[in-house]
Amino acid sequence: MSETSLPPEPAPTPPPAAVTQEQIDKLMGRARSEGKSTATREMLDELGVDDIDAVKAVITAHQERVDADKTEVDRAKDEAVQAKREAEQARAETAQAQLSVRVDRALVEANVETNALSHIAELIKVDPSATDDEIREAIDTLKGDIPQMFAEPDGAPGTPSWAPKGGTGEKSKKTAGKTGMDAGAERFASMKGQP
Repeated sequence: MSETSLPPEPAPTPPPAAVTQEQIDKLMGRARSEGKSTATREMLDELGVDDIDAVKAVITAHQERVDADKTEVDRAKDEAVQAKREAEQARAETAQAQLSVRVDRALVEANVETNALSHIAELIKVDPSATDDEIREAIDTLKGDIPQMFAEPDGAPGTPSWAPKGGTGEKSKKTAGKTGMDAGAERFASMKGQP
């Protein structure tokens, strides 16, 4: 029989070295760190900056600009609110001034004593949006309450309603139908000749 040779037995593989959990953790940490560094480097290259501090500076500058823009927007809103408030106040003042003119005109038409015009006008309480008819109604109501403040329509201009009709003597006859200025001028002229 021939001896056949058998293949040599493979050398026994050494038993695997025992790896501790601590060694595994270190290896994993290093791999993570290298992976983070690689990812961070790729991100920095993509953003076109050298390091993380440059990214932080860009983000901080952007946030400051956003905050400043918010402040400007808020300031603009406040200015718009103030302008609206001032416009509303100006409209209200204009409406009140127009009402005063309309009331004064209606009081003159109703023969209110000129020396009492401003006092009587204060007694007329109507809304600034009141019509001329509403103003006249308020005046008629007041005229019923205080008739002595209104001149008689058939009397001379400026003759108070409580003055006797046609005057009470020579002086009244001289000034009837004249304005106070005309009557005063005549009186002054007549006094020049007296000692």
